[in-house]
Amino acid sequence: MMALRGLCSSLLPCLSSRSAVQFPKTASWSRWESWWGSCSLAHGESLPLHSPQQQSIRWKRARSVAPGPRQNQPRRHWITPELPAGLEAREQLSAENRAFLQQVVQDTYPAAAAAVSPLRTPPPERAPYTFKTRRCGLLCRKIGVMPQWTKTGKKILTTLLQVVDNHVISMSPSSQFGTTHRGQHYKAARKGLSSLVVGAESIDPTNLTDDYCRLFEASGLQPKRKLSKMIVSDHAVIPVGTPLRATHFRVGDYVDIGGRTVDHGFQGVMKRWNMRGGPASHGATKSHRRIGSIGFRRHNGRIMKGKRMPGHMGNTYRVHKGVQILRINTRHDVLWVRGRAIPGATNSWCMVWDTHVLPKRRLNLQTPPPMPTHYPEEDAQPLPEELVHPDLHVWDAPTIVFQVTEDDLKQKVRTGAKTALKAKAAAPAAAAAKAKK
Repeated sequence: MMALRGLCSSLLPCLSSRSAVQFPKTASWSRWESWWGSCSLAHGESLPLHSPQQQSIRWKRARSVAPGPRQNQPRRHWITPELPAGLEAREQLSAENRAFLQQVVQDTYPAAAAAVSPLRTPPPERAPYTFKTRRCGLLCRKIGVMPQWTKTGKKILTTLLQVVDNHVISMSPSSQFGTTHRGQHYKAARKGLSSLVVGAESIDPTNLTDDYCRLFEASGLQPKRKLSKMIVSDHAVIPVGTPLRATHFRVGDYVDIGGRTVDHGFQGVMKRWNMRGGPASHGATKSHRRIGSIGFRRHNGRIMKGKRMPGHMGNTYRVHKGVQILRINTRHDVLWVRGRAIPGATNSWCMVWDTHVLPKRRLNLQTPPPMPTHYPEEDAQPLPEELVHPDLHVWDAPTIVFQVTEDDLKQKVRTGAKTALKAKAAAPAAAAAKAKK
Protein backbone atom coordinates (compact mmCIF):
# COMPACT_ATOMS: atom_id res chain seq x y z
CA MET A 1 0.00 0.00 0.00
CA MET A 2 2.86 2.41 0.85
CA ALA A 3 4.51 1.62 -2.49
CA LEU A 4 1.28 2.40 -4.32
CA ARG A 5 0.88 5.74 -2.55
CA GLY A 6 4.48 6.59 -3.33
CA LEU A 7 3.95 5.79 -6.99
CA CYS A 8 0.86 8.00 -7.08
CA SER A 9 2.64 10.91 -5.40
CA SER A 10 5.56 10.60 -7.82
CA LEU A 11 3.22 10.76 -10.80
CA LEU A 12 1.29 13.80 -9.55
CA PRO A 13 3.76 16.38 -10.96
CA CYS A 14 3.35 14.76 -14.37
CA LEU A 15 -0.42 14.92 -14.24
CA SER A 16 -0.38 18.66 -14.84
CA SER A 17 1.01 18.01 -18.34
CA ARG A 18 -1.22 15.78 -20.44
CA SER A 19 1.64 15.12 -22.88
CA ALA A 20 3.81 13.55 -20.17
CA VAL A 21 1.38 10.80 -19.20
CA GLN A 22 -0.74 9.20 -21.91
CA PHE A 23 -3.99 7.95 -20.43
CA PRO A 24 -5.91 5.25 -22.30
CA LYS A 25 -8.18 7.03 -24.80
CA THR A 26 -11.32 5.17 -23.93
CA ALA A 27 -14.70 5.99 -22.46
CA SER A 28 -13.31 5.33 -18.96
CA TRP A 29 -10.57 7.97 -19.25
CA SER A 30 -12.38 10.31 -16.86
CA ARG A 31 -12.53 7.56 -14.24
CA TRP A 32 -8.77 6.99 -14.59
CA GLU A 33 -8.14 10.69 -14.13
CA SER A 34 -10.38 10.94 -11.08
CA TRP A 35 -8.77 7.85 -9.52
CA TRP A 36 -5.20 9.09 -10.00
CA GLY A 37 -6.05 12.58 -8.80
CA SER A 38 -7.82 11.29 -5.70
CA CYS A 39 -4.77 9.44 -4.40
CA SER A 40 -3.34 12.65 -2.95
CA LEU A 41 -4.44 16.08 -1.81
CA ALA A 42 -3.48 19.34 -3.44
CA HIS A 43 -0.83 19.98 -0.76
CA GLY A 44 0.86 16.64 -1.32
CA GLU A 45 -0.58 14.92 1.77
CA SER A 46 -1.48 11.34 0.96
CA LEU A 47 -4.68 9.75 2.29
CA PRO A 48 -5.66 6.12 2.77
CA LEU A 49 -7.36 4.76 -0.32
CA HIS A 50 -10.53 3.79 1.55
CA SER A 51 -10.79 6.74 3.92
CA PRO A 52 -14.01 8.82 3.94
CA GLN A 53 -12.14 11.96 2.86
CA GLN A 54 -10.56 10.18 -0.11
CA GLN A 55 -13.92 8.70 -1.17
CA SER A 56 -15.61 12.13 -1.01
CA ILE A 57 -12.86 13.69 -3.13
CA ARG A 58 -13.08 10.89 -5.68
CA TRP A 59 -16.88 11.19 -5.84
CA LYS A 60 -16.79 14.98 -6.34
CA ARG A 61 -14.23 14.73 -9.10
CA ALA A 62 -16.03 11.91 -10.87
CA ARG A 63 -19.33 13.81 -10.64
CA SER A 64 -17.74 16.97 -12.09
CA VAL A 65 -16.10 15.09 -14.98
CA ALA A 66 -18.98 12.78 -15.88
CA PRO A 67 -21.08 14.22 -18.75
CA GLY A 68 -24.76 14.79 -18.22
CA PRO A 69 -27.42 12.84 -20.06
CA ARG A 70 -28.57 13.79 -23.57
CA GLN A 71 -25.64 16.11 -24.17
CA ASN A 72 -24.14 14.01 -26.99
CA GLN A 73 -20.60 14.88 -26.02
CA PRO A 74 -17.85 13.51 -28.27
CA ARG A 75 -15.86 10.50 -27.16
CA ARG A 76 -12.44 10.94 -25.65
CA HIS A 77 -10.73 9.20 -28.56
CA TRP A 78 -12.41 11.39 -31.20
CA ILE A 79 -10.34 14.01 -32.99
CA THR A 80 -11.52 17.59 -32.57
CA PRO A 81 -12.23 18.90 -36.08
CA GLU A 82 -12.56 22.67 -35.55
CA LEU A 83 -10.16 25.11 -33.94
CA PRO A 84 -11.18 27.00 -30.78
CA ALA A 85 -13.58 29.87 -31.37
CA GLY A 86 -11.26 32.56 -30.02
CA LEU A 87 -8.14 31.44 -31.89
CA GLU A 88 -9.12 33.14 -35.15
CA ALA A 89 -9.79 36.42 -33.32
CA ARG A 90 -6.36 36.27 -31.63
CA GLU A 91 -4.57 35.68 -34.94
CA GLN A 92 -5.86 38.95 -36.48
CA LEU A 93 -5.22 37.96 -40.07
CA SER A 94 -5.20 40.69 -42.68
CA ALA A 95 -6.92 40.49 -46.05
CA GLU A 96 -3.61 39.69 -47.77
CA ASN A 97 -2.92 36.86 -45.35
CA ARG A 98 -6.35 35.38 -45.90
CA ALA A 99 -5.91 35.55 -49.68
CA PHE A 100 -2.54 33.81 -49.33
CA LEU A 101 -4.07 31.02 -47.23
CA GLN A 102 -6.81 30.47 -49.80
CA GLN A 103 -4.17 30.24 -52.55
CA VAL A 104 -2.30 27.62 -50.50
CA VAL A 105 -5.52 25.62 -50.15
CA GLN A 106 -6.10 25.69 -53.91
CA ASP A 107 -2.53 24.56 -54.56
CA THR A 108 -2.79 21.80 -51.96
CA TYR A 109 -6.12 20.47 -53.26
CA PRO A 110 -6.04 21.13 -57.02
CA ALA A 111 -8.71 18.51 -57.68
CA ALA A 112 -11.19 19.97 -55.20
CA ALA A 113 -13.02 21.93 -57.89
CA ALA A 114 -13.37 18.83 -60.04
CA ALA A 115 -14.28 16.72 -56.99
CA VAL A 116 -11.88 13.97 -58.12
CA SER A 117 -9.25 12.34 -55.95
CA PRO A 118 -5.77 11.88 -57.45
CA LEU A 119 -5.73 8.38 -55.93
CA ARG A 120 -8.93 7.30 -57.63
CA THR A 121 -8.49 4.00 -59.46
CA PRO A 122 -10.49 2.66 -62.42
CA PRO A 123 -13.80 0.94 -61.63
CA PRO A 124 -13.29 -2.56 -60.22
CA GLU A 125 -14.65 -5.73 -61.71
CA ARG A 126 -18.39 -5.99 -61.38
CA ALA A 127 -19.92 -8.56 -59.06
CA PRO A 128 -23.59 -9.60 -59.23
CA TYR A 129 -26.02 -8.05 -56.76
CA THR A 130 -27.46 -10.74 -54.52
CA PHE A 131 -30.05 -10.81 -51.74
CA LYS A 132 -27.35 -10.60 -49.03
CA THR A 133 -25.25 -7.91 -50.70
CA ARG A 134 -24.59 -4.82 -48.58
CA ARG A 135 -23.78 -1.79 -50.68
CA CYS A 136 -22.40 1.52 -49.50
CA GLY A 137 -24.84 4.21 -48.41
CA LEU A 138 -24.97 7.98 -48.86
CA LEU A 139 -24.77 10.97 -46.53
CA CYS A 140 -27.60 13.36 -47.32
CA ARG A 141 -28.85 16.65 -45.99
CA LYS A 142 -32.58 17.04 -45.42
CA ILE A 143 -33.65 20.22 -47.23
CA GLY A 144 -37.45 20.21 -46.89
CA VAL A 145 -40.82 18.70 -47.80
CA MET A 146 -42.52 19.15 -51.19
CA PRO A 147 -45.79 17.79 -52.61
CA GLN A 148 -46.03 15.70 -55.76
CA TRP A 149 -49.05 14.54 -57.74
CA THR A 150 -49.74 11.22 -59.44
CA LYS A 151 -51.27 10.89 -62.88
CA THR A 152 -54.60 10.19 -61.24
CA GLY A 153 -54.52 13.50 -59.33
CA LYS A 154 -53.56 12.12 -55.92
CA LYS A 155 -51.37 14.37 -53.79
CA ILE A 156 -48.26 12.82 -52.22
CA LEU A 157 -45.90 14.51 -49.75
CA THR A 158 -42.23 13.85 -50.39
CA THR A 159 -39.03 14.73 -48.52
CA LEU A 160 -36.05 16.17 -50.40
CA LEU A 161 -32.60 14.78 -49.53
CA GLN A 162 -29.51 16.27 -51.15
CA VAL A 163 -26.32 14.27 -51.61
CA VAL A 164 -23.67 16.89 -50.81
CA ASP A 165 -20.23 16.13 -52.26
CA ASN A 166 -19.87 12.52 -51.06
CA HIS A 167 -16.53 10.73 -51.43
CA VAL A 168 -14.96 7.53 -50.10
CA ILE A 169 -12.27 8.61 -47.63
CA SER A 170 -10.79 5.29 -46.46
CA MET A 171 -11.37 1.56 -46.60
CA SER A 172 -10.72 -1.27 -44.12
CA PRO A 173 -10.80 -4.83 -45.53
CA SER A 174 -12.55 -7.62 -43.71
CA SER A 175 -9.25 -8.99 -42.37
CA GLN A 176 -8.56 -5.67 -40.63
CA PHE A 177 -12.13 -4.67 -39.82
CA GLY A 178 -12.84 -8.08 -38.29
CA THR A 179 -10.31 -7.49 -35.50
CA THR A 180 -12.07 -4.36 -34.22
CA HIS A 181 -14.82 -4.38 -31.59
CA ARG A 182 -17.47 -3.35 -34.10
CA GLY A 183 -16.22 -5.88 -36.64
CA GLN A 184 -16.47 -8.68 -34.09
CA HIS A 185 -20.04 -7.61 -33.35
CA TYR A 186 -20.97 -7.97 -37.03
CA LYS A 187 -18.79 -11.10 -37.46
CA ALA A 188 -17.04 -9.38 -40.35
CA ALA A 189 -14.26 -11.94 -40.78
CA ARG A 190 -16.72 -14.82 -41.19
CA LYS A 191 -19.36 -12.98 -43.25
CA GLY A 192 -16.89 -11.10 -45.45
CA LEU A 193 -17.75 -7.52 -44.43
CA SER A 194 -15.53 -4.50 -44.91
CA SER A 195 -15.92 -0.91 -43.78
CA LEU A 196 -15.84 2.35 -45.75
CA VAL A 197 -15.56 5.87 -44.36
CA VAL A 198 -17.66 8.29 -46.41
CA GLY A 199 -17.30 12.06 -46.13
CA ALA A 200 -19.70 14.80 -47.20
CA GLU A 201 -19.47 18.57 -47.87
CA SER A 202 -15.93 19.86 -48.38
CA ILE A 203 -14.94 22.72 -46.04
CA ASP A 204 -12.09 25.18 -45.64
CA PRO A 205 -9.10 23.42 -43.97
CA THR A 206 -7.78 26.68 -42.47
CA ASN A 207 -10.41 26.45 -39.72
CA LEU A 208 -9.57 22.82 -38.83
CA THR A 209 -7.00 21.19 -36.60
CA ASP A 210 -3.92 19.46 -37.99
CA ASP A 211 -4.98 16.06 -36.61
CA TYR A 212 -8.31 16.25 -38.41
CA CYS A 213 -6.72 17.29 -41.71
CA ARG A 214 -4.34 14.32 -41.56
CA LEU A 215 -7.33 11.98 -41.86
CA PHE A 216 -7.70 13.04 -45.51
CA GLU A 217 -4.04 12.91 -46.57
CA ALA A 218 -4.27 9.30 -47.74
CA SER A 219 -7.21 10.03 -50.05
CA GLY A 220 -5.90 13.37 -51.34
CA LEU A 221 -9.31 14.99 -50.85
CA GLN A 222 -10.27 18.23 -49.19
CA PRO A 223 -11.45 17.81 -45.58
CA LYS A 224 -15.13 17.04 -45.12
CA ARG A 225 -17.63 18.37 -42.65
CA LYS A 226 -19.38 15.05 -42.00
CA LEU A 227 -17.86 11.56 -41.72
CA SER A 228 -19.63 8.25 -41.32
CA LYS A 229 -18.65 4.59 -41.46
CA MET A 230 -20.51 2.21 -43.78
CA ILE A 231 -20.40 -1.58 -43.54
CA VAL A 232 -20.32 -3.21 -46.98
CA SER A 233 -19.72 -6.63 -48.48
CA ASP A 234 -16.28 -7.52 -49.79
CA HIS A 235 -17.55 -7.68 -53.38
CA ALA A 236 -19.20 -4.23 -53.01
CA VAL A 237 -16.11 -2.30 -51.86
CA ILE A 238 -15.61 1.06 -53.58
CA PRO A 239 -12.06 2.37 -54.19
CA VAL A 240 -10.82 5.30 -52.12
CA GLY A 241 -11.49 8.68 -53.71
CA THR A 242 -14.56 7.61 -55.70
CA PRO A 243 -17.35 10.21 -55.73
CA LEU A 244 -20.86 9.06 -54.81
CA ARG A 245 -23.81 10.66 -56.59
CA ALA A 246 -27.57 10.49 -56.25
CA THR A 247 -27.61 8.01 -59.14
CA HIS A 248 -26.20 5.46 -56.68
CA PHE A 249 -29.91 4.63 -56.30
CA ARG A 250 -32.63 4.44 -58.94
CA VAL A 251 -36.17 5.66 -59.14
CA GLY A 252 -38.46 3.10 -57.51
CA ASP A 253 -35.84 1.65 -55.13
CA TYR A 254 -36.71 1.13 -51.47
CA VAL A 255 -34.24 2.50 -48.93
CA ASP A 256 -33.80 2.92 -45.18
CA ILE A 257 -33.08 6.38 -43.78
CA GLY A 258 -31.48 6.95 -40.38
CA GLY A 259 -30.94 10.19 -38.49
CA ARG A 260 -31.42 12.05 -35.22
CA THR A 261 -34.91 13.23 -34.42
CA VAL A 262 -35.79 16.83 -33.59
CA ASP A 263 -34.69 17.80 -30.08
CA HIS A 264 -37.71 19.12 -28.12
CA GLY A 265 -36.00 19.22 -24.73
CA PHE A 266 -37.79 18.31 -21.50
CA GLN A 267 -41.52 17.94 -22.19
CA GLY A 268 -44.60 16.89 -20.25
CA VAL A 269 -46.79 13.89 -20.85
CA MET A 270 -49.31 15.74 -23.01
CA LYS A 271 -46.76 16.59 -25.68
CA ARG A 272 -44.39 13.66 -25.19
CA TRP A 273 -46.98 10.86 -25.01
CA ASN A 274 -50.10 12.63 -26.29
CA MET A 275 -51.97 12.14 -23.01
CA ARG A 276 -55.25 13.85 -22.25
CA GLY A 277 -54.27 15.67 -19.08
CA GLY A 278 -56.49 16.68 -16.20
CA PRO A 279 -59.82 18.52 -16.23
CA ALA A 280 -59.86 22.19 -17.19
CA SER A 281 -62.33 23.27 -14.49
CA HIS A 282 -64.67 21.92 -11.78
CA GLY A 283 -62.21 22.09 -8.93
CA ALA A 284 -59.01 21.33 -10.83
CA THR A 285 -56.09 23.26 -9.32
CA LYS A 286 -52.59 23.13 -10.86
CA SER A 287 -53.26 19.71 -12.39
CA HIS A 288 -54.46 20.61 -15.88
CA ARG A 289 -51.46 19.12 -17.73
CA ARG A 290 -50.24 16.65 -15.12
CA ILE A 291 -49.89 12.92 -15.53
CA GLY A 292 -52.14 11.87 -12.67
CA SER A 293 -51.76 8.56 -10.86
CA ILE A 294 -48.64 6.51 -11.62
CA GLY A 295 -49.30 3.47 -9.40
CA PHE A 296 -50.57 2.24 -6.03
CA ARG A 297 -49.34 0.12 -3.13
CA ARG A 298 -51.43 -2.96 -3.80
CA HIS A 299 -49.87 -3.70 -7.19
CA ASN A 300 -46.28 -4.66 -6.28
CA GLY A 301 -45.91 -1.39 -4.36
CA ARG A 302 -43.73 0.24 -7.00
CA ILE A 303 -43.79 2.07 -10.32
CA MET A 304 -43.63 -0.36 -13.23
CA LYS A 305 -40.74 -0.15 -15.66
CA GLY A 306 -41.51 1.65 -18.88
CA LYS A 307 -44.12 3.91 -17.32
CA ARG A 308 -44.72 6.90 -19.60
CA MET A 309 -43.71 9.99 -17.68
CA PRO A 310 -42.31 13.48 -18.39
CA GLY A 311 -38.76 13.56 -19.70
CA HIS A 312 -36.48 14.44 -22.57
CA MET A 313 -38.20 14.27 -25.95
CA GLY A 314 -36.35 13.74 -29.22
CA ASN A 315 -32.64 13.83 -30.07
CA THR A 316 -32.51 10.06 -30.51
CA TYR A 317 -31.32 8.04 -33.47
CA ARG A 318 -34.19 6.53 -35.46
CA VAL A 319 -34.42 4.60 -38.74
CA HIS A 320 -37.32 5.01 -41.16
CA LYS A 321 -37.48 1.76 -43.13
CA GLY A 322 -38.90 0.84 -46.51
CA VAL A 323 -39.11 4.31 -48.09
CA GLN A 324 -39.53 4.51 -51.87
CA ILE A 325 -37.58 6.91 -54.09
CA LEU A 326 -39.99 8.71 -56.45
CA ARG A 327 -37.75 11.21 -58.20
CA ILE A 328 -34.04 12.00 -58.71
CA ASN A 329 -32.39 15.20 -59.91
CA THR A 330 -29.03 14.29 -61.45
CA ARG A 331 -27.81 17.89 -61.70
CA HIS A 332 -28.15 18.85 -58.03
CA ASP A 333 -28.09 15.27 -56.65
CA VAL A 334 -31.47 15.47 -54.93
CA LEU A 335 -33.62 12.50 -53.93
CA TRP A 336 -37.42 12.73 -53.57
CA VAL A 337 -38.54 10.05 -51.10
CA ARG A 338 -42.13 9.24 -50.22
CA GLY A 339 -43.51 10.60 -46.94
CA ARG A 340 -42.50 13.30 -44.51
CA ALA A 341 -41.59 11.15 -41.48
CA ILE A 342 -37.86 11.27 -42.19
CA PRO A 343 -36.06 11.74 -38.83
CA GLY A 344 -34.33 15.05 -38.27
CA ALA A 345 -34.93 18.75 -38.67
CA THR A 346 -34.36 20.75 -41.82
CA ASN A 347 -30.65 20.99 -42.79
CA SER A 348 -29.82 17.98 -40.59
CA TRP A 349 -27.74 15.01 -41.79
CA CYS A 350 -29.11 11.54 -42.46
CA MET A 351 -27.84 8.26 -43.90
CA VAL A 352 -29.52 6.45 -46.79
CA TRP A 353 -28.86 2.81 -47.67
CA ASP A 354 -30.59 -0.13 -49.34
CA THR A 355 -33.56 -1.32 -47.34
CA HIS A 356 -33.38 -4.38 -45.09
CA VAL A 357 -37.14 -4.95 -45.17
CA LEU A 358 -37.38 -8.39 -46.78
CA PRO A 359 -40.50 -7.97 -48.97
CA LYS A 360 -39.28 -4.67 -50.38
CA ARG A 361 -35.71 -5.91 -50.73
CA ARG A 362 -37.00 -8.63 -53.05
CA LEU A 363 -38.55 -5.91 -55.20
CA ASN A 364 -35.11 -4.31 -55.59
CA LEU A 365 -33.78 -7.65 -56.85
CA GLN A 366 -36.09 -7.53 -59.87
CA THR A 367 -33.97 -4.72 -61.34
CA PRO A 368 -30.62 -4.86 -59.50
CA PRO A 369 -28.97 -1.52 -58.65
CA PRO A 370 -25.52 -0.56 -60.02
CA MET A 371 -22.63 -2.41 -58.42
CA PRO A 372 -20.77 -1.20 -56.45
CA THR A 373 -21.98 2.29 -57.46
CA HIS A 374 -22.90 4.25 -60.56
CA TYR A 375 -20.05 5.50 -62.77
CA PRO A 376 -21.27 8.27 -65.13
CA GLU A 377 -18.33 7.82 -67.53
CA GLU A 378 -19.57 4.36 -68.42
CA ASP A 379 -22.97 5.59 -69.69
CA ALA A 380 -23.45 5.48 -73.44
CA GLN A 381 -25.55 8.66 -73.20
CA PRO A 382 -25.71 11.17 -70.34
CA LEU A 383 -28.67 10.75 -68.03
CA PRO A 384 -31.48 13.32 -68.18
CA GLU A 385 -31.67 15.95 -65.48
CA GLU A 386 -34.94 14.60 -64.04
CA LEU A 387 -35.64 10.91 -63.40
CA VAL A 388 -39.30 10.54 -62.42
CA HIS A 389 -41.34 7.53 -61.33
CA PRO A 390 -43.81 6.46 -64.05
CA ASP A 391 -46.76 6.99 -61.69
CA LEU A 392 -45.89 10.65 -61.03
CA HIS A 393 -47.15 13.56 -63.10
CA VAL A 394 -44.35 15.37 -64.92
CA TRP A 395 -44.65 19.15 -64.94
CA ASP A 396 -43.70 19.38 -68.62
CA ALA A 397 -46.51 17.00 -69.57
CA PRO A 398 -50.03 18.22 -70.45
CA THR A 399 -52.59 18.86 -67.75
CA ILE A 400 -54.08 15.83 -66.03
CA VAL A 401 -57.12 14.55 -67.93
CA PHE A 402 -59.86 12.60 -66.16
CA GLN A 403 -61.76 10.00 -68.12
CA VAL A 404 -65.08 9.59 -66.32
CA THR A 405 -67.42 6.84 -67.47
CA GLU A 406 -71.07 6.17 -66.67
CA ASP A 407 -70.03 3.54 -64.11
CA ASP A 408 -67.99 6.18 -62.28
CA LEU A 409 -71.01 8.49 -62.20
CA LYS A 410 -73.09 5.81 -60.50
CA GLN A 411 -70.66 5.63 -57.58
CA LYS A 412 -71.22 7.76 -54.52
CA VAL A 413 -67.64 8.97 -54.42
CA ARG A 414 -67.44 12.61 -55.49
CA THR A 415 -64.55 14.28 -57.24
CA GLY A 416 -64.20 17.62 -58.97
CA ALA A 417 -64.25 16.08 -62.44
CA LYS A 418 -67.36 13.98 -61.75
CA THR A 419 -69.25 16.92 -60.24
CA ALA A 420 -68.42 19.12 -63.24
CA LEU A 421 -69.50 16.38 -65.66
CA LYS A 422 -72.79 15.90 -63.81
CA ALA A 423 -73.47 19.66 -63.88
CA LYS A 424 -72.73 19.77 -67.60
CA ALA A 425 -75.08 16.87 -68.29
CA ALA A 426 -77.87 18.42 -66.20
CA ALA A 427 -77.51 21.90 -67.73
CA PRO A 428 -79.82 21.34 -70.80
CA ALA A 429 -82.61 19.85 -68.70
CA ALA A 430 -82.40 22.75 -66.23
CA ALA A 431 -82.52 25.30 -69.07
CA ALA A 432 -85.60 23.65 -70.62
CA ALA A 433 -87.42 23.59 -67.29
CA LYS A 434 -86.64 27.26 -66.77
CA ALA A 435 -87.96 28.15 -70.26
CA LYS A 436 -91.28 26.44 -69.59
CA LYS A 437 -91.78 28.53 -66.48
